[in-house]
Amino acid sequence: MASIVTTTITNGAGQNLVLRLSNDGNPPPTIKNTQTATFPLAVPANYVNGALVYEVGNSLKWILFWTTDNQVSTKMFKISDSIDWKQVANNLKSGR
Repeated sequence: MASIVTTTITNGAGQNLVLRLSNDGNPPPTIKNTQTATFPLAVPANYVNGALVYEVGNSLKWILFWTTDNQVSTKMFKISDSIDWKQVANNLKSGR
């Protein structure tokens, strides 16, 4: 059984956000500059985490990572760098 999590992202980056990776759900493929997107994400019971990766223009990757026990991490990497998932996981914070 999946848990449904309502997610809201407001884009204030000055550029469109373009989805490059989602391990679950149906997030919007593009969140335009100044747009707010609200969408449900179904997190299957056997998942321990979820992730979205949006590109910010041509320079950054924005990673949103969460766990089923309500910990959240966001991290940015240069678009040319690979994502260091250990660094993202080490950045988890409760209650955000």
